[in-house]
Amino acid sequence: MEPSSEVRSYTNGEKRRVKHLTVFLVETYVVKPEKQAELVPLYQKFIKIMEDKKGKFKEAKSFKLYSQWFGAVGGYIGIWEFSNMADCEKWSNNAEADEELMKPYQEFLNSVLVPRTYFMHVWRDVLEHTVKC
Repeated sequence: MEPSSEVRSYTNGEKRRVKHLTVFLVETYVVKPEKQAELVPLYQKFIKIMEDKKGKFKEAKSFKLYSQWFGAVGGYIGIWEFSNMADCEKWSNNAEADEELMKPYQEFLNSVLVPRTYFMHVWRDVLEHTVKC
């Protein structure tokens, strides 16, 4: 599928059609202190299930898990990368329909996280600039 595109105006007056090459599904949350050790193994289980179902979840290009150093203690950010919004939606729909995959995900949501700390966002590029120093 072709990436979506839009016309962008730049401060120098130039207008250019740009393609959105990447979409990120970003999850932010806080893990209960007593459940910290369970997080990475739970993600590994989730990812293994996806990898075992060859092709069903191929839309996800990568996944990275970050921990916060400041702010919410036990705060994490999980970032899934997709080529475009259609791939993100397809992956999400396939995940929600897969009962085996939803078991560890529901465990994650219901027993590992501090209540009301889970948020999901979809990010796409808006500005790209190469810094030349």
